[in-house]
Amino acid sequence: LRDRQADYSRIHWENEELKQRLGEDELPQARIDLEAAALHAVQNAEVALAQARINAEQAAQAEIEGIAAAEARLREAEARLA
Repeated sequence: LRDRQADYSRIHWENEELKQRLGEDELPQARIDLEAAALHAVQNAEVALAQARINAEQAAQAEIEGIAAAEARLREAEARLA
């Protein structure tokens, strides 16, 4: 995400500088498209990060539940042996 943000920031400010030199309406379409693509990459990276956080939370919860289930089975086995 940080790399995508850095790319977008660099492209955005390069475009701003070009607009000042060329005029607001003279920015080449390729530069406009490049900035839009960089913004889209940032948005995709934000979604990917959010999904990774959800996956990590789910994995942690599954681990907790798995340990609890294993401990319950252990207690049941110990009770049968007693």
